[in-house]
Amino acid sequence: MGTGLSSDVYALALSATGAVLAGGNFVGVGGAGMNTCGVAQWTGTAWRTLGNGLNFLGNNTGQIRALVTAPNGDVVAGFAGPSSGYVVRWNGTQWQGLNGSTLTTSLNGGVNAIARSTNGELVVGGNFTDAGGNASADYIARWNGTAWQALGTGTDDRVFGVAFAPNGDVVAGGLFSAVGDGSKSMAGFGIYIDSQAPTLAFSTTASNPTSSSPIPVTVVFSENVTGFVAADVAVTNGTVGGFGGSGAAYSFSIIPTASGPVTATVAANAAQDAAGNGNVAAALFSITYAGPTATASATHVVPLYLYPNPANGSVTVSAANAKEVTVFNSLSQMVRRQALIAGKAEVNTADLAAGVYYVQAGSNARRKLLIFH
Repeated sequence: MGTGLSSDVYALALSATGAVLAGGNFVGVGGAGMNTCGVAQWTGTAWRTLGNGLNFLGNNTGQIRALVTAPNGDVVAGFAGPSSGYVVRWNGTQWQGLNGSTLTTSLNGGVNAIARSTNGELVVGGNFTDAGGNASADYIARWNGTAWQALGTGTDDRVFGVAFAPNGDVVAGGLFSAVGDGSKSMAGFGIYIDSQAPTLAFSTTASNPTSSSPIPVTVVFSENVTGFVAADVAVTNGTVGGFGGSGAAYSFSIIPTASGPVTATVAANAAQDAAGNGNVAAALFSITYAGPTATASATHVVPLYLYPNPANGSVTVSAANAKEVTVFNSLSQMVRRQALIAGKAEVNTADLAAGVYYVQAGSNARRKLLIFH
């Protein structure tokens, strides 16, 4: 393939477009003077770089030991350094950390192998005994889309190969002879049977109580899942809108129906991980919605009763808490104003011409009045 590469190749993968990806200990394309620094792409006619390769780590000698393509087409690479390790992502324009953050050391030892599940989770094997601060992740760890997780107690020595079985179990090979706590022997080969149900937690950026509507809500699972949809969120005193997400993280809004407690939950087995394990039921999410209160002018709105209506000679007006009543003709001209005693008054209409009038009490209540003679 062209003039080849300048040194050892440890990993191969296919890109989303079918191009061959190579990772290893090389710094360039043989004979071409192109600085690929540990990773290169063969387009079918020529080698191309992915950015500056591992030069972003400040190490001019690339040491990529594992490559895999993510479901969205990103290239994930495992780096084996002398005392630290990285799992990094090429998004088509730049190298990033797995969560899209700045690049930092995520493992305390090198990465030898990476595998990807059908739902996008990653499992890495290598020389590390800590993954992202998880000290239980000995030589093997899982990235769930947001954080590193241990697989059981790990192994007691280095892992050089990992793969996902069709049922979601993780197969590993290496120099180990037992699981991490020594409770089970494994002569260089083992299968991690995933029987752990995914858990999930609700969170919101809204204060409690809140006057915000809609209320922003996030649901994060302990690992990548599939099958989680808006209809799986059971809400009281509200409705779900703007649902989106994938893998382990989902977000949506709750639009409260009325002031008061708003709750949400997710039943067991609403979503499944790669091994087919259904989630455990979520703890109840609860927040109090304090909707807008009536304005000051609204306090003057009172029920208004007129009888008889149509009226002949007089009409009785009843409007609790109102101080006075005003009568307007069809041209909105005031023709009568009278005080209300204990919210009630009898208004003389004998001298008013027959026709349509409007009666108002307080500042907002108004009703039509028909006068005849």
